[in-house]
Amino acid sequence: MLLLVWAWHRMTKTKIGVSGELLLVDDGHGNVGIGKVDLIKHCKNIIVVNNVTAVLGQPHSPMFPKKELKQWVIPRMLLGESVGLWSIYRIMWRQKHPAVLSAAGVLTYIILTMALIYS
Repeated sequence: MLLLVWAWHRMTKTKIGVSGELLLVDDGHGNVGIGKVDLIKHCKNIIVVNNVTAVLGQPHSPMFPKKELKQWVIPRMLLGESVGLWSIYRIMWRQKHPAVLSAAGVLTYIILTMALIYS
C-alpha cells in the first residue's frame, strides 16, 4: 500500500506545458524534458519527452484537465513517435519511474506470498 501511495504522490507533481512547437514535461523531481516532435514518444496514456515521463491518466480519471490536454498537449504528442507499451515501460524502468517501481514491488510481494502459501 505504501508503494502505491508513494507512486501516486510522485506522479501528482508532474507538470506538462507547451511553448510554441515545444512540449515540456517536468516530473517535479528535478527532471525536465523539453523537445520537438523528434524527442517525443507516446502510447495511449503515457508521454515521454527527452526521456522524462508523464502519465496522462485514464479517460475516466485524467491526471490533467481534459480540455487543456485536448487543445494543447495531445496534438503535439500525436506528432511524435507512437511506440508500444513495453517500450514505454522499459524507458520508465531505466528512469526508476514510481509507477513501474511500485508495480514491480507489488508483483514481487504477490509472488513471494504465493510461494510461501504453496510451499
